[in-house]
Amino acid sequence: MTAALAIIDAEGLDALTMRRLAGEIACGLTTLYSHVWDRGDLLNGVVARVLAEIDFRYIEGDTWADVLLRASNAYRSMAQRHPHAFALVAASPVDRPPVIDHLFRATEVLVKTGISTESAFELLAVNDAFATGLFVTDAATKAPASSASPRDVQTALGETQMRFRDYAGDRIWEQGMKMIIAGAQLTLGLPPV
Repeated sequence: MTAALAIIDAEGLDALTMRRLAGEIACGLTTLYSHVWDRGDLLNGVVARVLAEIDFRYIEGDTWADVLLRASNAYRSMAQRHPHAFALVAASPVDRPPVIDHLFRATEVLVKTGISTESAFELLAVNDAFATGLFVTDAATKAPASSASPRDVQTALGETQMRFRDYAGDRIWEQGMKMIIAGAQLTLGLPPV
């Protein structure tokens, strides 16, 4: 999975083929297929590998917000380190492995802070939707502009376009996390932090 991730990081998702990976790790295709069923299985393994980078743990004395902020910042760091692999994470179904396994572990950690399982599920769902959406927006904002847009449309965007350039930057990330924490306290009745 580490070799597969290195290929994806360096050259993008399309560069990862079973034959290419076998060559990178100096094994035959038959040997590679004895470890993964197919490319889909391999990609699920890459998703599991990058999700393992997220620091979702309980440290004695942590509040639910401490855990959420630490894990969310780790999620953001992972997305920035592995933008091509993050696209796999963002497209992975949340109700199947490896994402569901990650979410169950995250729920268990949040419950250790004293909140209910139901509150942990809701908190994770909202936080994941915000973070994943923001990371996708951030990646799209940093991508080169398409030449397909007519010049008059680009000109018409003018000031509005300039205002949204920082839509996915640090300020929005920090503000969004504050809003999620405040909103969770209000709507889920979670303890103040």
